[in-house]
Amino acid sequence: MNIKKQQKMDMYIQKISWYTTYIDCFTRIINSFIENGEENIEPCDIPNLMEFNTKLTNRLYKIVLKMKADWEFDM
Repeated sequence: MNIKKQQKMDMYIQKISWYTTYIDCFTRIINSFIENGEENIEPCDIPNLMEFNTKLTNRLYKIVLKMKADWEFDM
């Protein structure tokens, strides 16, 4: 694999790492809200967090598809 491809793959893997960390963080926040009871939740908290979580998941999916398209398998 040439240097440019390797740098691209490193970039994609770094982005995947960031997005999965964000998704994990928001999932923990949502679970904390659920565990601590609904009285601690504002009416817009869960929908806003879930919308942001969906956006991050969509970005992660696109990055994985782009990475897959750019990947060069040597057999």
